[in-house]
Amino acid sequence: MARLLRVLALSALVATTLGLVEAPAAATETGRFGLVWIHPPSGVASADRLARASALGAKWDRFPFYWNEVQPNGDNQWQYGTYDARVAANRANGIQTQGILLGAPGWATQSGRIDEGKWAEYVRQTVTRYRDSVRYWEVWNEPDLLDGSGKGLFWPYSVADYASLLRVTYLTINAVDPSITVLMGAIAFPYNNEGFLGQLLAEIAKDPAAKANGFYFDVLPFHSYDRVARLYDLPLGYMGRPSYEGLHAALRRHGISKPLWVNEFGVPIWDSGDGKKAPGRATQDEQAAYAIQASAYALAAGIERVFFFQLYDDGAGAVDPSTGRPAEYFGLVSNDGQARPAYVAYRHAIQLMDGARLVTRVNTGRSVVDDGLKGVETITLYGTPRGKVTIVWSADGGQPATRKLKASSTGATVLDKSGAAKGTIAAVDGAYTLTLPAATNNNNFDCYTSHGCDPDDYIIGGDPVILVESDTSVPSAAISPLPTASNAPFEVKWRSLSGSASPRFDVQVMDSVEGVWRDWLTNTQATSARFGEGQQKLQRGRTYEFRVRARDAAGNLLGADYPPNGMASTLVAGGNVLSSSNIDARIEIVWPHGNQPVSKADKVNIASYLFSRDSTVSVGPNWDVMPRLYRSINDGPEEQVAVATKRLTTVNGLTVPVFEFNDVDVSAARDPRNRIFFHVGMGSRHTESNTWSHAVDSRTYFPKTDVPTAVLATAPAEVDAKVQIVWPHGGASVDKADKANVVAYLFERGTKKSVPTGFAPAVRLYRSIDNGVEEEVAVGQMMLKKEGSLTFPTWVFNDVDVSAARDPNHRVYFRVMVDNTTHYSNVWAHAQDARTYFPNQDVPTGVLP
Repeated sequence: MARLLRVLALSALVATTLGLVEAPAAATETGRFGLVWIHPPSGVASADRLARASALGAKWDRFPFYWNEVQPNGDNQWQYGTYDARVAANRANGIQTQGILLGAPGWATQSGRIDEGKWAEYVRQTVTRYRDSVRYWEVWNEPDLLDGSGKGLFWPYSVADYASLLRVTYLTINAVDPSITVLMGAIAFPYNNEGFLGQLLAEIAKDPAAKANGFYFDVLPFHSYDRVARLYDLPLGYMGRPSYEGLHAALRRHGISKPLWVNEFGVPIWDSGDGKKAPGRATQDEQAAYAIQASAYALAAGIERVFFFQLYDDGAGAVDPSTGRPAEYFGLVSNDGQARPAYVAYRHAIQLMDGARLVTRVNTGRSVVDDGLKGVETITLYGTPRGKVTIVWSADGGQPATRKLKASSTGATVLDKSGAAKGTIAAVDGAYTLTLPAATNNNNFDCYTSHGCDPDDYIIGGDPVILVESDTSVPSAAISPLPTASNAPFEVKWRSLSGSASPRFDVQVMDSVEGVWRDWLTNTQATSARFGEGQQKLQRGRTYEFRVRARDAAGNLLGADYPPNGMASTLVAGGNVLSSSNIDARIEIVWPHGNQPVSKADKVNIASYLFSRDSTVSVGPNWDVMPRLYRSINDGPEEQVAVATKRLTTVNGLTVPVFEFNDVDVSAARDPRNRIFFHVGMGSRHTESNTWSHAVDSRTYFPKTDVPTAVLATAPAEVDAKVQIVWPHGGASVDKADKANVVAYLFERGTKKSVPTGFAPAVRLYRSIDNGVEEEVAVGQMMLKKEGSLTFPTWVFNDVDVSAARDPNHRVYFRVMVDNTTHYSNVWAHAQDARTYFPNQDVPTGVLP
């Protein structure tokens, strides 16, 4: 991968017996932003270079203290000259140093392993020397990263060996000064060794003394390149190819909770010098957008420190093998001293974001079906020195996107990614409407995988639009960040920002398509709950936004009210969701044109509701999967005849959708010998529906049983599933029968060719009574039957309850469904009089979120 090529090129620049790290930069004691390599790898930064770093507002510098340089000969001579100068220069410029301990000289390895006693002495000497100046130490760099042959690039030893080195380092530093912070070696995940962190945490957890010693690290850092959303998704988890539980969840599985840092992030440019366009690279303009977006994502994910890689190019990056020249450049400043647009953008990010008291993120417009549709990102910073700052960008290519935001003020200043004022925007009806440029960088790494290049996969969003409002208030409570996508149910957490000892909370939720805030929890002392549990089924593919406010015990607000926009969001990808398998589709009325009787009507209009399974709770007004109408005539299999149009209506104060099928042909029923049956589906053959019969007399009289004309050798793609007979026990009449045996045949769609005798899928019998939705009542037992020279399978359902039909006011309908096969059933009506008389229409009692 390109990342690996970059690291390989970089390791060649700094000589060490192991292949040493090109390390990134650090942040200030109070600041959250830093740099990698303020100083050049070969020496100490010039005054001009240090001034460039200071002018950014970056407060950290990250670089390695190579053991083989500090103690090259194995004697007691320690050579810290260059490192002393770097640390002193940083301190003089108000920049903290985050050091990296790494690089074993040849004399300090035995049998292919580092001598931990000698390593501990190097750690003790180094940490003690800089005890007053360097308070943060990292143990190695990217111990998980593999080279092209599958061996560790920076850490060539085992996971257990690294766990042991981490333990020795932590205990050694703790003995020098327990207030010094120890960082695990930053992981390069997810580049090419995804299992490393889990294996390492499991190895650490085996140590009975680990918990008492903080599991031998204080901070988990990671590195993030190229794909900007990775800074948000890695901490919280993501769903994709493959999915990942998230760094916080990986820690929790082992009983560990640690803050996260990103002490390398960046994207190399190709439109400078000898650069070449390739996956993972950007233009200078795109790198500037990346600097803003990555910084915002990191803060929204709750990351404590972020360090941009790197200040100058310094030669780090992939090399074009045909020329031996650099093919990409990471620097905010070129080696000849020219500040790039990303330098200005990163400075702007630090000025806007550092010191924010609360950062929230909402994504809207993302698709669960189309991986390439990532939607619009909205990241809001409260309590900044400039007021409320909102950063918005489109994550999709193609056409510009639109985002409407509720306003906190009557107007806002509009800034671009460089910090330049582009004018002001006035709130119209309390909202701003923004037009967002499309993303342009689809140089994704899928080109290096089996998935292949995806031109719709954009790794950096379009130019961000930044709004600055004068509102200096901070919400009284906050929702914790949520993963970009979740399976329902999922946990939502919140906390008070008011300082009150025992706050109470109101939590609201909004389906971002519906756009209406609804109370979820009120006056609760809980600080978390699961959303979408049990009967609270959610809609797959919908984004749910959350916001919260805090009150005291008397009900008084503890500070500001709800913010005007969401504070966290997640896209529901699956789980406990509404779908065709848990929706009741109910036909409410079949209305002949002109109110004509069945014997004269040619066309009808049909209306239906969709309810949550076994309830009269309607789907929401924004339900966007249109039901389909299926019709069967006499003993024939069903066929789709219409797709619904949606109309909103108000019933008992509830706004609900009604789904209508207009101008449906029913002329066949003018002949009293014909019967028409309707039911509604959602495109899945297992949607539960009621059955509506439309006929002068719709009782099923014993039709002639179908006779197969052939038996197929292989299973067909689609089948006609036909009930052939409903035979009451003892030949009893409908008004006396309690039980019946039902027989079904399966044919290739549109033919009389039977499925083969080895047909495996389960065949199920569904029954509906009157206007009720159908339910499964039996699984068929396959029995072979012989007709002439053909032997074919039939499915028998014995002892099926039909007692409801003994009452002349009740009607029983049967249909057949086939597992994992597209199928079309006929309808069998069992009743003394199976015509549908106008039933009482259902009245919705609620609306789903």
